[in-house]
Amino acid sequence: MSWSKDFYPAMSVDELREKARKALREAAGRGRHLSPVEVPGRTICRTWWGKAWCSNMERYLDYENRLPRGRSYVRNGAVIDLVIGEGKVTALVQGSRSRPYKVEIKVKPLGQAKMKKVSALCSRQLDSLEELVKGKFPEALETLLTEEGALFPSLKEISFDCSCPDWARMCKHVAAVMYGIGVRLDENPFYFFILRGIDPEALLKRTVEDHVEKLLAHRDVKNDRIIADEDMEKLFHLEEE
Repeated sequence: MSWSKDFYPAMSVDELREKARKALREAAGRGRHLSPVEVPGRTICRTWWGKAWCSNMERYLDYENRLPRGRSYVRNGAVIDLVIGEGKVTALVQGSRSRPYKVEIKVKPLGQAKMKKVSALCSRQLDSLEELVKGKFPEALETLLTEEGALFPSLKEISFDCSCPDWARMCKHVAAVMYGIGVRLDENPFYFFILRGIDPEALLKRTVEDHVEKLLAHRDVKNDRIIADEDMEKLFHLEEE
């Protein structure tokens, strides 16, 4: 009999899926609502946000041998609960034993300098922020998010904890949850801001306010592109008869 690194017999995919379904049924029977990660098909992430999150994680090269198992776990429904909060992700991952493992991932909040950078860029790119609200990735934010030292967390800014006995900092259960976060970002990119300690509603409000202030600051500046009132009336035939 083969044994996995969590000291339980290795399972087939079908066994893992059945254990996960059983854990969900038992939780429902106890009146507990779980939020499982569901991956339709083989592709884990489909949007820019989810893919970029996973690519950032995969740069943690020290853990590359754990990632294939994590991908298999998330694809096969082993992440039976995943909740994203401010600076923290809590999850349950079904493994070889009967009870799921508890996983907690913590991400440090952005520093003030990066926060100001986010606000400034969003203020200059209001249209991009509106696209984000609609679930579309604004290309104007790509550099800010992906350049070195940008908004995606570095290894120094993230910590992992799992209740399994695996000695590795990132076990396969943690890896599965990290991929699960990418799936959640596919569903709602604003989870990223919440995870990094940014209040999305406050960001939107501040961005709009800054944009309005800039418009008001230039209200007395003449611009050749602004049509005078009398010309507007002529253009739309609004002269009094």
